[in-house]
Amino acid sequence: MVLIAALLAQAPEPMATAMKALDEGRYDAAIEILSKAVTSDPGDIGAHFNLALAYSLQGKDAEAIPEYRKVLELDSNIYEAHINLGQVLLRAKDATGAIPHLKRAATEKPSGTCAGPTSGA
Repeated sequence: MVLIAALLAQAPEPMATAMKALDEGRYDAAIEILSKAVTSDPGDIGAHFNLALAYSLQGKDAEAIPEYRKVLELDSNIYEAHINLGQVLLRAKDATGAIPHLKRAATEKPSGTCAGPTSGA
C-alpha cells in the first residue's frame, strides 16, 4: 500500500504531462490526457483550451471548434480562444462564423504582445 502511494506521489500531474506532449508534438498523447481531464472536470478551461489547441495543431478543426466554443462559454474574455477559434473557423471555410471572433480579438488584443523586429540603428 505504501509503495502504491509513493508511486502515485511521483506520477507527473496530467496537465504537465499533456503540456509536455504538446511541446514535443505528440498531439495524440496530449489529446488522450486532455480528453480525460475535460471529462473529469468539465469546467476546466485550461484543459478545454489545450485540447482545442491539440486538435487544431493536428488539423482536426471539426473537433477543435466545439472545444474553443466551450472555453468561450466558460469565459468569454479569453482573447486567445477568440483568435484561435476565428482561425480554425476560417480554415473550416466558415468566414461568417469567424468574423465576430476575429473582430473581438482585434479589439481586445493585449498591448505589448507584439515582439516585432527592432532596429539597432
